[in-house]
Amino acid sequence: MCMSTGNFHAQEKAGLVPPGVRVSANRTAWIVGELDAVLQARAAGWPDDQVRELVNGLVEARKSLAAGLAQYVRDVPVCEPPRTHPRPANLKRAKVAQ
Repeated sequence: MCMSTGNFHAQEKAGLVPPGVRVSANRTAWIVGELDAVLQARAAGWPDDQVRELVNGLVEARKSLAAGLAQYVRDVPVCEPPRTHPRPANLKRAKVAQ
């Protein structure tokens, strides 16, 4: 989308653009597929009310996907860490000549 940062954030606040996703303390990213859907709706001449419904649907789909991912992560078995074997008593560390 080509618009000023201020206009973009105003559209986001008005619910006409999906909100960004915080990826770190100082970074926000937007999902390209969501922005493409909004851009296509705008190109098709959808009014603001329809675009808001689309954005709400995209955000709900994102939440649903996140919930499914959280369930998947809970269901994945945790790998056991490799077992460490005690050093046999007859193996001693070699002294390094200095």
